[in-house]
Amino acid sequence: MSPSNRAFVATAALVLAACGEASLEQYEPAPTQPPVTDFTLSTGVAPVIETNGCTSCHNATLFNSQLDLDVEPQLLRQNLLAGGAREASSYGQDINIDFPEQSLLVLAPLTGSSFAHNPKYFGDVDDPGYVTLLGWVTNGAPED
Repeated sequence: MSPSNRAFVATAALVLAACGEASLEQYEPAPTQPPVTDFTLSTGVAPVIETNGCTSCHNATLFNSQLDLDVEPQLLRQNLLAGGAREASSYGQDINIDFPEQSLLVLAPLTGSSFAHNPKYFGDVDDPGYVTLLGWVTNGAPED
């Protein structure tokens, strides 16, 4: 093969290789980062409780289920740990460290209908609000 033919073949191979790499990048999914979930009380849990409207019923005025959630984060944790659900033995614990997914804090807004809690705020277990509340309880419900 002549030197000019070798140069042409080498150049063609480089061009084809570059094209092949570019086309592979088009079809390979870019790695996605998992969503960052804030498991702290003041910047993770409290905003979920506020934005989902929990405080519209669970406040000092209405005091539904004897649980006031319309308070500062330090009192919020205290109220949740103390429990507030009427006949708690029938319904469960507001925070269950041993079985976090059974905590009323995460179960009530997920199911909506268990023990007459309405409405249902979380669509499923992938809902960021549910993940945040469950993560906080799973981590031992820390102060912050």
